[in-house]
Amino acid sequence: MITKDTRFCLVKDNNITKYNVRQKDTGLGVNSSIETYIVKGYLPLEDNAPTINTTTHRIAGSTYSVETDKVVKTYKVVEIPIEEIITKAKNSMEDAIQKHINDTVTSKGYDNENSIAKYLVQENPFYDECKAISLWIGSVWVKAFSIQQDVESGIRTMPTVEEVIVELPILDII
Repeated sequence: MITKDTRFCLVKDNNITKYNVRQKDTGLGVNSSIETYIVKGYLPLEDNAPTINTTTHRIAGSTYSVETDKVVKTYKVVEIPIEEIITKAKNSMEDAIQKHINDTVTSKGYDNENSIAKYLVQENPFYDECKAISLWIGSVWVKAFSIQQDVESGIRTMPTVEEVIVELPILDII
């Protein structure tokens, strides 16, 4: 059955010359029968896109196979290397922790964590607060790296971002 969403491949001498052609772009009209499309070389495209877990697998290419009455597209699915998964998770966690730091610092009225450095002069009236923030930031990263080491050594499983944020030290200033 042909619908407005049906895609076609133009096939000549068993070779595909155009891929993924929309019905309206075939020039054959929307009321043509499937036989008319086939006679003109437009075979319906059967796209067998797989459902995959994108955190552990990815599509590494596709192939087309010309059959008598259709073209079948199949996909090659491969596992993502564990090193790549770990690096991506580590980067995502670091980004989330950095966002948590900046959100906390901005909630205290500063632009971001870097803006507190300009107040770290003892004569500055904001010195004590900025020193406390700076020490807190250090303690956040110490805790984050401790969690990372525990995960890498197998002491614990990989926590979610939310679980890590809950474990981080709290900035305790007025």
